[in-house]
Amino acid sequence: MARDEKQSALKRVLAGLEEHVLRSSGRPGERLPSERALAEKLDASRFTVREGLQRLMARGLLETRRGSGVFIAPAAAYGDASLWSRQQTPGERAELFEVRMTIESSAARLAARRSSREDLRLLGDAFAHLERAVETHETDEEAVADSHFHAALVAAARNSFLTRLYVGLNQSIRHHISLNTFEASHSRADAELLTAMRLEQHRRIHRCVVDKEPELAYTAATAHLEFVQSQFQRAPRS
Repeated sequence: MARDEKQSALKRVLAGLEEHVLRSSGRPGERLPSERALAEKLDASRFTVREGLQRLMARGLLETRRGSGVFIAPAAAYGDASLWSRQQTPGERAELFEVRMTIESSAARLAARRSSREDLRLLGDAFAHLERAVETHETDEEAVADSHFHAALVAAARNSFLTRLYVGLNQSIRHHISLNTFEASHSRADAELLTAMRLEQHRRIHRCVVDKEPELAYTAATAHLEFVQSQFQRAPRS
C-alpha cells in the first residue's frame, strides 16, 4: 500500500475511533472491541487499527490493562474534545510550538535554579521512562513518556502560575507531542536517527537542570523544540 493510502486509511480509522470514544456510546472504563472486530467494523487492516489505538493511548484517551484489553481512559470524560482531539492545522501546530518554547524553555531555566530533590527524582524517572521506550521501539510509550518529561520539567520550575497555565494546555500539548512523535517515527526514512537525537536532547535538558545550569537548560530546551519543529517545516519525503 502506498504511503498516501496508508495515511488516508489511518485518518479514517482515527476518526472512527474518536467518534466511538468521544461522541457515541463510549464511556470511561468501557472496554473496546478486539482489534479484529474493530478492523472489520472500520474496514481496515489490524495493523492500521493498532496504530490508531496507540495514537489515542498516547493522547490519553485510551489505556491498556494487562491481560484485559484496551479501555476508554478517564481523561476522555473531560475537556473540550472538539478542540484538542481533532487534527491541528499547520498554523495551529506552529503556534503551539511557539507557546511551548515560551513556557518550557523558561521552565527549564527556572527548574535549574529552583528544583528540589523530589523534582529531580520525578524528572529523572520521566527521562528513564523515555529512554526505555526508545530502546524498545515503543512509539506510543515514547509519546507518553515525552509528555511526562515536559510536564515534570514545568513542575520543577516551582512557579504555580506557570504550572496552572501548562495544566490548562495539557491536552493540546499531549496531542501535539503525540502527533509529532508518530509522524517523525512513521513517515521518515531517518526516523531511528531522529529518535536517537531527540533522546539525546532530552538527556541534555535533564543534565543541565540537575547541574543547576539555568542558561544552558534554557538553550537546550529551546534547541530541542526548534529541532522538532524543523522536521515538519521541511517535511522531506523519504
